[in-house]
Amino acid sequence: MCFGLAVGAVAVLAALGVVHAGVAVAIALTSTALGTLLPILADRGLVATGLGRSVLNHGAVGELLPVIAMAVLLGTRGAVGSLIVLGLFAVVAAVVALLPRWFMREGSQFLQFVRSTSDTTAQTPVRLVMLLLVGLIAVAAVFDLDVILGAFAAGFILRRAVPQGDEQLESKLDGLAYGFMIPIFFVTSGMAIDVHAVADAPGVLVAFFVLLVLVRGVPVFVASRLDHAPDGTRFDTSEQLQIALYSTTGLPLIVAVTGVAVAAGHMSNASASILVAAGAITVLIMPTLAGLLPERRETVGADGQSNPPPPAGN
Repeated sequence: MCFGLAVGAVAVLAALGVVHAGVAVAIALTSTALGTLLPILADRGLVATGLGRSVLNHGAVGELLPVIAMAVLLGTRGAVGSLIVLGLFAVVAAVVALLPRWFMREGSQFLQFVRSTSDTTAQTPVRLVMLLLVGLIAVAAVFDLDVILGAFAAGFILRRAVPQGDEQLESKLDGLAYGFMIPIFFVTSGMAIDVHAVADAPGVLVAFFVLLVLVRGVPVFVASRLDHAPDGTRFDTSEQLQIALYSTTGLPLIVAVTGVAVAAGHMSNASASILVAAGAITVLIMPTLAGLLPERRETVGADGQSNPPPPAGN
């Protein structure tokens, strides 16, 4: 639904001569910055709640499908050729996904080695995760696909290898990601913005921001009326607004899409800068507005399931 609205809006703008890289802009308008939202949701204690899970669902779709759309619609091989290459990459990722089960089976010497060196200076589990990440990014680069696709595949494989999660490993990866990698991403994203181009076209910046809200936020708000919390209760209007605001937060995919479009010569650096600036504004504003709205507090039981607040008077 979001992509359909984006294509329609971009078609109108293209007819007016405002937008030239229509496909890239349409993909950018449908994205959600799930990686940016995760620490925000975690710090606010929302990840295990019904609201947080709904945001994660919308965020997963809002990151994965734009990445696939980038690979298919912005590839240099054409749609059919890009689908074939994407299928080959999926086969390689599936083969790689089988390796952890073979090497990390219970009782194997390799598993014992990994466990015995997890708290030493070797940090073997962390190094294996980085090997998986870099390896799949390299495979994506060989297939001329965006590196984000390799990172997504690495995440899926890691979750399959450790389905119940590993608190110690995840804590180390959080420190590496939030303390080092993500700040570098924001620094490099800011360096790519042409400040003069953004300052010379404030109306276009506002227009792109409004389009992000209309194309991504409004459909998610409507969809959340049909959604419900794990206990079966429906989200109220405040919670629907929070889900929509969180889901409209977008920057990483906007940076990636505009980078591909600029490299292919379909988008000017000025237009890309304005789109990235609009995405940066959503990161600044949307989570803040969502945090100001009232919400129902849920408790998390021993089984990890969220429980609704008790009725008034109890």
